[in-house]
Amino acid sequence: MIQQLLLQLNLLSTGLLLGLMYSLAAMSLAIIFKTTKVVNFSQGMLATLGAYLLLLYSGQLGLHPAIGAPLSLLSGVALALLIERVILRQFIGEPILSLIIVTLSLASLLRGIVMIGWGTNFFPVPRIFGTVALRVEGFAIPFEYAVGAAIAVSYMVALALFYRKFVMGAALRAVSEDHMAATAMGISVKTAQAFAWVLGIVSSMVGGMLLSSHIGGVGLSLEYLGVIALPAVILGGLDSIPGAVVGGIFVGLAEVYSTYYLDEVFGGGFSRVFPLIVMLLIMLVKPYGLWGTERIERV
Repeated sequence: MIQQLLLQLNLLSTGLLLGLMYSLAAMSLAIIFKTTKVVNFSQGMLATLGAYLLLLYSGQLGLHPAIGAPLSLLSGVALALLIERVILRQFIGEPILSLIIVTLSLASLLRGIVMIGWGTNFFPVPRIFGTVALRVEGFAIPFEYAVGAAIAVSYMVALALFYRKFVMGAALRAVSEDHMAATAMGISVKTAQAFAWVLGIVSSMVGGMLLSSHIGGVGLSLEYLGVIALPAVILGGLDSIPGAVVGGIFVGLAEVYSTYYLDEVFGGGFSRVFPLIVMLLIMLVKPYGLWGTERIERV
């Protein structure tokens, strides 16, 4: 009985902590969609690029992760501004299909850059927080999970305060509601959208770096983070940032429990497919997600 209880506690804690890391990627999708109405299908490669930048600064150049991680994020900010200014701004007002194709093409471009720079091999990266596990009477939490989750929660709290307490946060909320009304109030829609891309890409890269540190390395398979963010954000609602957090936690729990209980039945790897199956079921019942804004168009 005690062993079973400890097992459930370990599964629950692992799923919650992993889900918080997934929430960062889901939040990235929600932030960008909420402000720009663009579903960013280059999400996974942006997260992967963040992990490769950490590899570059901390692994190949030998900088301490405490220095390499901020440098990676600064590089991400510069990349976000470049992408928004040179590519995405040219497609404002264009059909949504054009923007989808652009983000898919951007993912291919980033994948090509990574393959040219690092190839397709899996590279070990310095673990940011070490490998110590917190143990209490048979109940164990990897220290890296705990610290990574704490960083994810801190980032979410800071983002919530930013949206509510700062002028740019209020501008982003106004732009997300109505571009025309925001323009009439003197808000620069282009500046707000550029800032949304910066926030979204930084969120994505933080998630990618934490996940790469957790698995001890980086490879193109990390692009899966972009795939797993889709069911998370669709569960909560594409334009709901709190919903993305809840969705990420749900996906983390679903992956951990399906790994333990379903992989033996359906074969290894089913846990990666299970959240996508749940996403399809949710879309059949709630197309806008649990907290997404329902839009009714009259023609």
